[in-house]
Amino acid sequence: MKVEKKTNEWNAAEWKTGERKDHGMEDYAMEEFVPIVSKLVERYTSKESSSVSVAVARQLMEAVVYCIHYGLRKSSKYQLDSGEKIPAQTAYELGYQRIMERTKQLNDLYTSMLPTFSAYDNRAYIDTIMKGMPAFFLHYDVQFAPQDQILTLDYPILRPLGQEEGIEAIDRYLQATILEQTFLRVYPEEYVRAVLEQYHEDHKELLINISSIVLQNSLLSMWLRKPLLSREFSLKDCDWITDQVLMHSSVETEQILERLLQILIKRGYEDNQELYAYLSYEIHELTIRLRNAAEHENMALFLGCMRGS
Repeated sequence: MKVEKKTNEWNAAEWKTGERKDHGMEDYAMEEFVPIVSKLVERYTSKESSSVSVAVARQLMEAVVYCIHYGLRKSSKYQLDSGEKIPAQTAYELGYQRIMERTKQLNDLYTSMLPTFSAYDNRAYIDTIMKGMPAFFLHYDVQFAPQDQILTLDYPILRPLGQEEGIEAIDRYLQATILEQTFLRVYPEEYVRAVLEQYHEDHKELLINISSIVLQNSLLSMWLRKPLLSREFSLKDCDWITDQVLMHSSVETEQILERLLQILIKRGYEDNQELYAYLSYEIHELTIRLRNAAEHENMALFLGCMRGS
């Protein structure tokens, strides 16, 4: 099995924590941004006016700050040979250029993903990826509003975007989508659809993460020592899982599921650590769901267990 190689700027540690470090932004005073904003105002009004509304002025100031902020994350060019910071104008231009470059890279990455992308008929997935992403790359305004990602990104990914915005939000969202598609693509499409149908008959209309449902099914099948592609759980299976969850603490259950995920990634995805780091975020959430189901005696309802031995 061939698994996609890493293609993004988020490493495994960053997917695990959801954080990336910023350096040097505190070295700039807001007053240093004013001349840059003034130049943007001229471009925004095509030099027909030297003033704009308060809302536009705020938008342009945010654009300048965003570009410098982005560049500080991405570049090692923000110091002179003497060790001093470079002027704000130069920092802005470097950040602006870096955003332009990354936007093109992401557009190319999105285009390369499309031939193998499957939304499994989920409406939110289709609207976000198939319809929304092209609109973003068509209308994204790097010059006047790089902080605006335009899209609502309704389809939920496993790792929340947090405070990311602009191209950074789209970057992280697209990388998450690629990782989720990498995960799902190993499974036969009819299996994924069957698992979704078992989960909810109206799954096509729900705001659900498909990878979460398939991952849950896989890890519980492994825990039960059933075939990985098992599509249903019996009442006996549900009782066994309930007993195991109640027998172990939440920490122990999480550790069991974490080990199962490690096995799955090692055997099925060539030990792709980036994928492991991304999917492992779901382990804690799955543990909570299982604990709630076990304690409230509704595991059969939670997993859609069928009657049988």
